Amino acid sequence: MLYITTIFTLYVVFILLRFKGIESISKSFYLLKRYGFLFSLWLSCISIMLVYHHLDKSLVVIASCGLFYTAIVPTFKNYITDGLHYVGNVIAILSGISWMLMNGLYYYTILYLITLVLLYWYSKRPLLWGEVISFYTFIFALYMSNL
Repeated sequence: MLYITTIFTLYVVFILLRFKGIESISKSFYLLKRYGFLFSLWLSCISIMLVYHHLDKSLVVIASCGLFYTAIVPTFKNYITDGLHYVGNVIAILSGISWMLMNGLYYYTILYLITLVLLYWYSKRPLLWGEVISFYTFIFALYMSNL
C-alpha cells in the first residue's frame, strides 16, 4: 500500500512543481503535451495495484475500475469524451464512499465529505485538492480496514 501512495504523491508533487496553478490532476494530461501518456500510465498503475491488493473487496475493485476508466479516457476537453472522463471519476468516488460506509467507517466518511465542502468554499483550486483528499482518504480507509 505504501508504494501506491508513494507513486501518487510523487506524481502530484511533480505536477504541482511543474505547473503552478494547475486546476486538476487530469489537466496534467494536456499540460504534459507529448508526455501526456504519463498521466494515463500513472493512473493505470495505481488502479491495477489497488485491484491486485484488494480483489476481495468488490467496491474497491469498482472504484479502481473507475480510476482505470479515467486513465484510458484522459481527454476531458473533447466534447465526445468529456462525459466519459467524469463518469470514471464519479464511479471511483461513489464506490469509495460506499465502501467506507459499508465497512463502518462513518467518521472518516463524514470528515471526508465535510473536507470536500470546505475545499469547495474556501480553496482556490477545489477540484485539485478534492482529488488529492479523495485519494488519501480512500487509501487511509483501506489501511484502517486492514488493521
